[in-house]
Amino acid sequence: MNLYNYKLFIISLSPWPLIFSLSLIILALNLIRFFWKIKFLIFFLSYILILLIIYFWFIDVIIERNKIGFHNFYIIFFTINRIIIFIISEVFFFIRFFWTFFYSIFSPDIFIGSVWPVTGIIRIDYLRLPILNSLFLISRGCSITWRHYKILSNNLISCKNRIIITLILGILFIICQFIEYKICSFCFSDRIYGSIFFIATGFHGIHVTIGILFIFFILLRINKIHFSYFHLLGFEFSIWYWHFVDIVWLYLYIIVYWLGS
Repeated sequence: MNLYNYKLFIISLSPWPLIFSLSLIILALNLIRFFWKIKFLIFFLSYILILLIIYFWFIDVIIERNKIGFHNFYIIFFTINRIIIFIISEVFFFIRFFWTFFYSIFSPDIFIGSVWPVTGIIRIDYLRLPILNSLFLISRGCSITWRHYKILSNNLISCKNRIIITLILGILFIICQFIEYKICSFCFSDRIYGSIFFIATGFHGIHVTIGILFIFFILLRINKIHFSYFHLLGFEFSIWYWHFVDIVWLYLYIIVYWLGS
């Protein structure tokens, strides 16, 4: 039977969606417990469980595409649309934080003294660690664009080197963010400024971590020669996601660090 004669196909029964949903609930509950009782080990194990489920789920998807041949033109077209919708939903997710910060800047609440910046909070200098993180981000965007060019040129060896550089820059970004949290003079409960700062930058850090894992999986797939210059859809998705994360950071830097100070 020629699978390419069919626009859609019925996927085989898979346990991963159900297991992944249950694992997310467990992760959320352990995260709440971590905030209250600081039980890091349980939270860490829940996080590792999520990563293992994603890994095995990706393996099934790769088998469906490369070995069985289920992913024809129509499946690819619908997948691209879903990724675009997903990124748009993520954009609106961060817009909520930006809007809250804008509202607090231009219409400060009476509970914070009707003034901005918030009195008593020593803000982070946007010309120190944040500007260093921005440099990492710009370099990371350049390296990921360059590796895209290399794989289009069918130069997989040079592409691997660019991916390793991208991973290193992403890890340096997370390290600088962690150092920034350690030297902060304010905390999450320090009124609207502390709450929005840690929520917005924290969720961005989580997205960067997901992007690092995404790129790492892409590196593994390149080593197994799953991509070529005419078949690199997963590779393209990783580039879209990383550029989205980069753009979010630029707005975070301008609004939270620079305008917020």
